[in-house]
Amino acid sequence: MHYLQAADAHPHDILLCIGTAKAFSDPKRLRYDAKQFFLKTGEEMAEVFKDYPDALAQTMRIAERCDVRIPEGENFLPDFDVPIGYTVDSYFEKVARDGFAHRLPRLKQLALEGALRHTIDEYERRLTYELDMIKNDEVPGVLPHRLGLHPACAREGIPVGPGRGSAAGSLVAYCMRITDVDPIDLRPDLRALPEPGPHLAAGYRHRLLRAPPQRGHRDVTQKYGRDKVAQIITFGTMKAKAVVRDVGRVLEMSFADVDKVAKQIPPALDMTLDKALEES
Repeated sequence: MHYLQAADAHPHDILLCIGTAKAFSDPKRLRYDAKQFFLKTGEEMAEVFKDYPDALAQTMRIAERCDVRIPEGENFLPDFDVPIGYTVDSYFEKVARDGFAHRLPRLKQLALEGALRHTIDEYERRLTYELDMIKNDEVPGVLPHRLGLHPACAREGIPVGPGRGSAAGSLVAYCMRITDVDPIDLRPDLRALPEPGPHLAAGYRHRLLRAPPQRGHRDVTQKYGRDKVAQIITFGTMKAKAVVRDVGRVLEMSFADVDKVAKQIPPALDMTLDKALEES
């Protein structure tokens, strides 16, 4: 299934052209000629598989065996095994402060050179503030999990970026080498559940999830269990002005005509084509 309704076949075709940077008239472009990649009703599926009734029956048997209920409003965080003598909170703080001690010589060198915009005391106060906030939110175990990912990436030859998202504004993440950008001039975003994942190079993720054991190391799935590791999906959307220009380009319309229409769309962040029709 690629789209919900049969009428979506043409918009889907246009979207393929946008994604592959091809013109709609290009005979060699990617296309789905069948126009049947929509979510069919039970009656429509029965008609398609009328010669194979057992296929429908088996599908129903599988569906009836599935019963997944995920409670809403709860956070399901992984358990983190800490060394003997530590709690999750105390080990989390130890790792963060040890990381700060490792960063400290470089910060002091920058201070001597006059290149550090903030004092060491400001760094220490910010670190204490973040540690207290994270522990109060009862999520310190989220961060230590990331400690093992960077060594695993190094073993597998997976390039890792310096950090992304709200984690790049955290001094704790910087001290724990989850990120590698000094965040002292950024406001820490501690209101939401932290998501301090490493920024892996495209095409390498499967090697981290399913890496072959080497010298006693385990990959992510082996470490936490297959039932506790999953990949998430993200949904991309196209802004109203951009989609008008992209569709016009794909349909090889006159740039002047497309530009005239695009400029009529109000420049609001939440603007849609329907709202633009109402307002313009």
